[in-house]
Amino acid sequence: MLAHLLTSKFVDHLPLYRQKQIFERLGMKIPPSTLTDNTNAACKALEPLYNALKREALANLYLQVDETVCREMASCHMLTD
Repeated sequence: MLAHLLTSKFVDHLPLYRQKQIFERLGMKIPPSTLTDNTNAACKALEPLYNALKREALANLYLQVDETVCREMASCHMLTD
């Protein structure tokens, strides 16, 4: 459940209020505070992993990023699928 919640929020850019609506359509009544609390707790639990990855990335002399601009979302999705 937490993995789905975080993936929907941070990868699929689906706000918690919309996830709440989806859960309600499926017959699951989850209070917004529960969704928020679970998201915050999961992020806090993952913070050591984030810090380790950040240290690893910043320890390198050279950091490469992809700054390609994508004008159409459909084109971006086709590139990443």
